[in-house]
Amino acid sequence: MKNDFSRFVAAARDRRGLRQKDVAQRLGVSPATISNIENGHKRPAGDQWKQLACALGVPWQELLDRATEMSDHVERAIISSGLDREHQDALLLTYGSFAGRDSLENVKVLRHRDAGAEDA
Repeated sequence: MKNDFSRFVAAARDRRGLRQKDVAQRLGVSPATISNIENGHKRPAGDQWKQLACALGVPWQELLDRATEMSDHVERAIISSGLDREHQDALLLTYGSFAGRDSLENVKVLRHRDAGAEDA
């Protein structure tokens, strides 16, 4: 079930000469978690996004772009802001009305996909 994001993570790790175990230690997770991310079965959670980006030597925004396939910087900033879901949704609705986009729907697709990955 590999996807562009999982292949990007594996390639970035390889470019840095790191083993899955090395990345896992930096994130404080098991090597199996990194394997699951690289195989498309799991996504980073919470602060792991920035920690993973740092370990891989890539900007965390690029990592998030690869995962979400979103090109809108405002939407990306809102979902990575650390705000609770209710506040994120309010901001997405407001932004979407100004930008002429269905920002909330764009992000719901990502949330649904990630929820399925976390349940696996």
